[in-house]
Amino acid sequence: MIPAVGEWEELSRVTPLGLRFWDTLSGNIVDDGLIVTAHPLHDPSHRMSAVPNRSGIYIFQNLPGLHDAEFGQGDTTYWSTVSRKPFVVKIVDGRGRFQRFAFQAELPFRDLFSLSCGLPSPPVELSNNLGIPLYSAPTRGVPSGIAVIRASLWDLSNDQPAAWAMMEAVWDGHLLGRSLADIQGRIALLFPYPEPVPSISSPLGSPPIGNRPPLVDQVWSIQLRSYFTPLHPTPEFPDLCQAVSQPPAKLYNTLSPNSLLTDVTLHYGQELIVRSEAQSIVWIGP
Repeated sequence: MIPAVGEWEELSRVTPLGLRFWDTLSGNIVDDGLIVTAHPLHDPSHRMSAVPNRSGIYIFQNLPGLHDAEFGQGDTTYWSTVSRKPFVVKIVDGRGRFQRFAFQAELPFRDLFSLSCGLPSPPVELSNNLGIPLYSAPTRGVPSGIAVIRASLWDLSNDQPAAWAMMEAVWDGHLLGRSLADIQGRIALLFPYPEPVPSISSPLGSPPIGNRPPLVDQVWSIQLRSYFTPLHPTPEFPDLCQAVSQPPAKLYNTLSPNSLLTDVTLHYGQELIVRSEAQSIVWIGP
């Protein structure tokens, strides 16, 4: 008697969401320490966590309401007809290096997920696989050779911390760094030090090393740019697209009379803490 030979059944599985993250300070892919969750737009109680694969991509499976979509064929017909559902994705860094944030996504999403809302471009080596940027948190350790500008931003209009405000540091027309304040208005701009500045007596062009002041004596005039929209109530997680789309705001040095705080002096090897005059905070307003 010949035993019956069973037939293999091939099942396809569609990954409804794959996320890749990169550090805006170093440009490196971040594939550890992140807590990445997703839940249906109107049902935060059904939250699922992502797991990073060997390529550093955080993968979601078994998302609520997407069972049939996950077991679809994944072919061209599938992607042109599949029914998508809105989800909220939240990111927290368990190591305190990066700011928390959230964004919405219609799932399932084909290929690696990307947001098209004015986010900064990743480094060239990541250009073929766009990812989500991570901004330094004020609790992040400062690597050697990296400058840091800190401030506690205060919402002048509502007399409260300027939660999730954005600030940039610019030198000689070049963007050095960009980051988000936390829910308490604390912000840290981390970036590599600018190019050494030649001494005043040096000729134009690239002066000999001997004409430059010692590195420890280097000083730069840094321009600060800020962006802010007060949110009521203040969300626990800022929406990333809304955060990077905030309108320009002003930093104030004094209020009576009003004077703006636009430029600060950065010394090599020294942490710069920016404050409004006679204050421990920096006023920010329209």
